[in-house]
Amino acid sequence: MKLRLLAAAVLSAAVSLWVVSTGTAAAIPYFEPLTTNVPYLAWRGEELRLVKCATDATDGADVVKLMKGGIAGDGSSRFNADWIVEDWSGQFFQPPSLEASTVKFFTGNNEYYGAPCVKADFVSLKAGLAQIKLVISDARTGNPVLKHQFLAGWLGLNTPTIRELSSTDQPGGGGVLGDPTGNGVFTAGGLPGRVQVRVTGNLPLGNNFSELGLGASINLPTEPDGSTRWDDLAQKMATTSDSRPFYRDAPWRMWDIHDDQATTEGHVVAAPQCPGSTVTALDAVDACIGAELFQGDGEYSTAFGGRSSSPTFGPFDPLRPDETLLPDGKLDQGDVPMPSALIEFRITPNSGSATDIGGVGSLAIIDNTTPVGSDPYIGVFKCIPYSRDHKCTSLDGPHPPTTPNVAPSPFGPAAHNHYAPFYSRWQPATFATVGSSLEDDAYVAREASGNDGPPVGNNFPGYRGSGLYDYWQFVDVLSSAEDGPTKCLQRTNPQGTPIFRSKPVGPQDVLVFSDEHGEAQAYFNPGTGFFFDNLVQPNGNGGCDLRGITTLGTADITAVARYPYQKVTDPDKSSATIRKTVTSLFNKTVTCVPKSGLTGPETNTAFICTATAIDIDGTPFANEKVCFTTGGTGAEAIFPFPLTAPAERLGDFTLCVRTNANGQAQVEIIGKCGTGNVFAVFFDEGILRVFGPFTFGCPTGGGGGGGGTTTTTTVGAPGSSAPGVVSVPAAPASLVQQVVASVRTAATGGATATPAAATPKATVAVVRIQKQLFAKQTARYVLVRVNSKAKTARVQVTLVKRNGKTLSKATRVVPTNKLVRVPNLKLPSAALHARVRVVS
Repeated sequence: MKLRLLAAAVLSAAVSLWVVSTGTAAAIPYFEPLTTNVPYLAWRGEELRLVKCATDATDGADVVKLMKGGIAGDGSSRFNADWIVEDWSGQFFQPPSLEASTVKFFTGNNEYYGAPCVKADFVSLKAGLAQIKLVISDARTGNPVLKHQFLAGWLGLNTPTIRELSSTDQPGGGGVLGDPTGNGVFTAGGLPGRVQVRVTGNLPLGNNFSELGLGASINLPTEPDGSTRWDDLAQKMATTSDSRPFYRDAPWRMWDIHDDQATTEGHVVAAPQCPGSTVTALDAVDACIGAELFQGDGEYSTAFGGRSSSPTFGPFDPLRPDETLLPDGKLDQGDVPMPSALIEFRITPNSGSATDIGGVGSLAIIDNTTPVGSDPYIGVFKCIPYSRDHKCTSLDGPHPPTTPNVAPSPFGPAAHNHYAPFYSRWQPATFATVGSSLEDDAYVAREASGNDGPPVGNNFPGYRGSGLYDYWQFVDVLSSAEDGPTKCLQRTNPQGTPIFRSKPVGPQDVLVFSDEHGEAQAYFNPGTGFFFDNLVQPNGNGGCDLRGITTLGTADITAVARYPYQKVTDPDKSSATIRKTVTSLFNKTVTCVPKSGLTGPETNTAFICTATAIDIDGTPFANEKVCFTTGGTGAEAIFPFPLTAPAERLGDFTLCVRTNANGQAQVEIIGKCGTGNVFAVFFDEGILRVFGPFTFGCPTGGGGGGGGTTTTTTVGAPGSSAPGVVSVPAAPASLVQQVVASVRTAATGGATATPAAATPKATVAVVRIQKQLFAKQTARYVLVRVNSKAKTARVQVTLVKRNGKTLSKATRVVPTNKLVRVPNLKLPSAALHARVRVVS
């Protein structure tokens, strides 16, 4: 349990609104909560501590003096305290029970310091509203000294509602969301969404309470249609001993104990209580001067025209009015002091079948400030949706940095940022400390009232801990996804070690407490872990090709509302199920486009081919080895792009380059008068892509011969600066020699070649003298392409000097239908032209 431990909205017609003019501001008179009967509310099975402290203002100086004189330091008293359940709206034969051993007189030591007080615990396993009378009498005379009537209600759980929040939802929808439209669709590794649960309680109004005319029961804080009956109950049941007409004639006004969840701004009094604020009829109840802690526990404005004591921790307690009495000037559903229910958020686990891709994601994010070795997972801090900048900015700083980051800079001003308190509560309420001190040795404020009991039961869970609870952090983590590798290769690292994709990881079944409005929230963090083995099987190279897979996984989330303290006969209530879908940004492609800027005969003779490597979460695969191989009827050469980029040449038509920071690698492919294609092997992932065909343009002009002979002029002798010179970065000479040797062997079938017995008609398509620079010596060779139905052709190569005279002739066998280097042909420096013809 993540605790700090000791160890407006549209109003229905029935909502009551009032404004009291004080001359310069709209405010309501301050009232003493013990002069009225705001109901204590609990869930079935909870214990309620009821406390009465006598004061001069509420009971008279004589009573206070008498009681002070009769209470000893050890809590013994000359007085008797009788607790009577006068009326009960629930099952007739099962009214709340008094725990007699809890009845005790004591002297207050907090906001009622020095006051004579008495307390007692009541418990009910059934739902209903009780009128409970406290009678204090003199033990010697039997005369009554003081009488006080409490209202105490125990609620039955209704089925909770669940939904995915969108960025436009208010209340509760603001802040960073991975699915801002609220459609439940996320991207892998993206921002989390938030799931909202609302729980309501049923309060029976049977027996004599049927005389109220409110029906057999009411639901709090709202009915299914969104209306509220709280103000109706107040007008029927509220009483007060306050003699001022404002409250005497309308005691229901004293049930305005809290604000709403709306984002409206404005205050009944400006400076000095709320500097820089606009004066309005209703008060926004926000942290005027800035919250003190990032959870928002500062001083909050009230419709009284002042501010609460700092820090403002819940729940509402008539014995702690300085901190918890936060009226806004109207009576509506926001004033219902809802008890905290235990809410279980649960992702349905993966079934383990070979086709199930459900059970992904987690219900938490990681707090980056968590010390090493501690649990880093956190839930939603309530100040994310209920601060105006949705980043919890306070006087002490913003929300802690997280992964994913739900509170990115810039941060807003601290003043007025936090609204709709409380952000934290004492659990149980009776563990509130003097001045809300967080010191480990802080003395428990004995006069605190509300839900009570040992925080952990003997043979039942109880509240699973005690202390100051931050809404909506984890009370308990019931199960987590344990991570672990799949068989799906993500990539191979530079050391040659394979890195495999992971299964889901993080809390998937958690418990939180709902707040004083019956709301609870949890993150849905899509993560990058999925059941990849159920999506795709490795290819022959061990690669895990996720192309075409849009949905990586799903998560079915339900919420179960539980009674928070002990088991009752009423079962838990489960919500509907909502589904989250996590999609992939995986992108492995190779595409080719004509090189820009080429005109004239060079138009479309060069194509730029781009390989893109993007992971499922949109992260580029940087520095990945991609090997390009080109082919087709027109492709003639492949170079890195730009030409100065580092590259590894594995042959005349294969080049390997590394991806950049954007996950992209590029090559340039040159050709003419035919088609081209390109294969890209993503070496680190074992994945292949192909693009094509694309069509090369045909340059105009150039020489030629008749029959089966084509003559091509060199692109430049060594050291030449003639137009059209192509300078190509090459691999080291030794690598080039190895590649040439392998190509030669493949082309000739060995050291010698035997022509076929019958050679179909063949034609010479391309002849070119090519030079290769940047080796130890400049290498020159003849490239030729022969089109034929046969696999090889015997050609005669004639080398011609600049003056047109024949320099030498040679006959060689070459593979057909592709551009190849004529093997074993030495080109003297005097050779300027080459003529090639098919001889057989």
